[in-house]
Amino acid sequence: MEHQRKKREIIIGFVLFMGLVNFFADMTHEGARSIYGSYLGLLGMNAAKIGFITGFGEFVGYALRFWSGRYTDRSKKYWLIALVGFSINMAAIPALVLVNKNGWLLASFSS
Repeated sequence: MEHQRKKREIIIGFVLFMGLVNFFADMTHEGARSIYGSYLGLLGMNAAKIGFITGFGEFVGYALRFWSGRYTDRSKKYWLIALVGFSINMAAIPALVLVNKNGWLLASFSS
């Protein structure tokens, strides 16, 4: 009985931890999403380039979801893929601060 209780506590702790990770990943992603246009404008992009890059970024994001979903289903590496995705998200967006004034092309790959 004690073993099942301990196992349940570990599972609940893990689920709560992953919820916290997801919370911070969503916070960085959605928070950055609201300032992409202004930030890319500060880096020297015009409105047409900003519109193209953000639209193309959305397209690439959805395409990657499709292919990574297929790969995940076939490989059965659900947690590895989820952790890699969270890691990339939580590293790429804060890394935008490292882009210099005319580095809009480099910043476009992170947004």
